[in-house]
Amino acid sequence: MRKVLAILAHQLSLLLYEKVPAVELGRAKKQLQSSLAMSMESRSVEVEDLGRQILVHGRKVGALEMAQKVDAVTAEDLQRVAHKLFGENAKPPTVIGMGAQDIDIWPEVFKTYGVGPSI
Repeated sequence: MRKVLAILAHQLSLLLYEKVPAVELGRAKKQLQSSLAMSMESRSVEVEDLGRQILVHGRKVGALEMAQKVDAVTAEDLQRVAHKLFGENAKPPTVIGMGAQDIDIWPEVFKTYGVGPSI
């Protein structure tokens, strides 16, 4: 569990302190767009998504508009959101692990990688 926690903290620190490479960001966008399009092949998923869109946006968001919004995401957007969620002014994370291993060392591990608030 400690190893996984260190890997997680390291990956979060990469989001915080390094811009996502353009090639990687492009791949992630295409993956998300493909996943969204393929999920709409199921009627139940489509209806569930419609309900979520109406609750969140007050209207149906079309596939083209959703793809355009995904395309508009920049590496700077990802860093801004990462700082909001995992930066020094963020709330402490909730860390849950399965099994008997204690993970009370998470503040120390996160501090090592410059992730999360100073506790």
